[in-house]
Amino acid sequence: MNQIYTEETLLRYIYKETTPTENAQIELHLKSNENLKKLYDEMLQTIAGIKEAELAPSMHSVNTILDYAKQHSSAEELA
Repeated sequence: MNQIYTEETLLRYIYKETTPTENAQIELHLKSNENLKKLYDEMLQTIAGIKEAELAPSMHSVNTILDYAKQHSSAEELA
């Protein structure tokens, strides 16, 4: 039977959510199907990029919050 591998199947494989039997079938198809291998490699790169992404506020946001805090702490001290 010809199995069609989707992005969902590859994601399950990448995150180790497939069975040993599925793993063997997927690995066989990755070796023999250039388009599937290309998609798999692109997905790995995307996942790696997401993991490396720095999730931090911009300096503008940080400065705005600090300025707001300074203004309001001074106003509370006067009260």
